[in-house]
Amino acid sequence: MRAILLLIVLTGLNETTSAGITLTEVLANEPGRTSSLEWIEVYNSGPENLNLEDCVFMEDNSKSKFPEGSVIKPGQYAIFARRPLGGNPDEPSFEKQWGNGTGKWGDSPLEKYALYPLKMSLRNSSGRIAIACGGDIISSFSWNDDPGDGISFEKIYISNGDVLSNWMVSSAAAGSTPGGPPVHVSGSIRPDFPGASNVTNGAVNSITINPEIVFLQFESDIKINWILEDDSELNMLLYNLQGEVVKDFEEELKPGEEEICYNCTDDAGNLLSSGIYVLLGDITGGRDTIIKRQLIVINNPRH
Repeated sequence: MRAILLLIVLTGLNETTSAGITLTEVLANEPGRTSSLEWIEVYNSGPENLNLEDCVFMEDNSKSKFPEGSVIKPGQYAIFARRPLGGNPDEPSFEKQWGNGTGKWGDSPLEKYALYPLKMSLRNSSGRIAIACGGDIISSFSWNDDPGDGISFEKIYISNGDVLSNWMVSSAAAGSTPGGPPVHVSGSIRPDFPGASNVTNGAVNSITINPEIVFLQFESDIKINWILEDDSELNMLLYNLQGEVVKDFEEELKPGEEEICYNCTDDAGNLLSSGIYVLLGDITGGRDTIIKRQLIVINNPRH
């Protein structure tokens, strides 16, 4: 007999994706020697205009409000940039790098999408960001990899949500595709990209986490559900990036259809500190062995 399903879902008291807003591209490492050119791309999948002026951009442990009038039309992208326009012709800016360089926005076919300023300071090699509206986390992304100068991270499919495996390093010749969909290529996710799955013996990966960023000031716990047949065994461990086991779920795992609520504490009962953790779950027994490694990012304002 084989394991039927292992499903891990991250939920919180104030989590929602109903607004139609989603992060679709992030450029953290500016081109060449330029500075202050970080930006994020946001897409509106809803049927109406959406205004983010009452929303908050969360970056690691800092927050900043979206500017007044941050409207995104239905089915359209908007760019929120650290430096959208330059103060003089020689100053680097988003418009100079990705527009037509006139110092104005919207006077060229290259500049057909909305561009707004936003306070940010994205780190090249690692970071975590989110959009929160009214205390609800609308969309989030984290990275632990530097794709290179001027190369962005892009969401692959808007409908697949914020799971890390739904992001890839941009394959566009220019390194990014601001204001438009990503350029997909065969085998678009690199094997070493954060969130990549490891599956053995041809088994279908059945472990999912959505979202993968835990903001402890909003979420109360992680809900873990599974269905396990009697002759199969489930093992699940949570590691920090030093390879140390911080949580062993052994005593809580039972066959059948079960659910536990994990309160983001270690084996000693201490609340996890901010950082990146690896959840390792595997099902053994029967014909198949299923192994999945998944990143979880904890943002704890007190640690």
